[in-house]
Amino acid sequence: MCWIASKKLDVTGLHVYMDDSPRWDFADNLVLYHGWHHPQQQVQLLVLWEFLACPFKDQKQDHGEQLKIIRFWVNINLGTISIPPPSIADLINKIEEFLGASNRKPTL
Repeated sequence: MCWIASKKLDVTGLHVYMDDSPRWDFADNLVLYHGWHHPQQQVQLLVLWEFLACPFKDQKQDHGEQLKIIRFWVNINLGTISIPPPSIADLINKIEEFLGASNRKPTL
């Protein structure tokens, strides 16, 4: 699907991570899609997914200067990655749990 998007629809800046496809676009390059404004290249990809009957959730189609990616807040303009306090506490608990284990092997 990514090859089709890149080569046939000219969706540039496309990267793939598992079932995520982050990409960049200019802030003023927005079009209306399903009642919300989204970057044009993102909409091109979503239209392709719809055509191919590839499921996706509208509420997961985030865009903007700051995004939550795998429990991390990523600010693309500042080049920063931060973790919210609840996630920090959870991470500390997981590390302490791991360090307290006698065989120090994480459970699967």
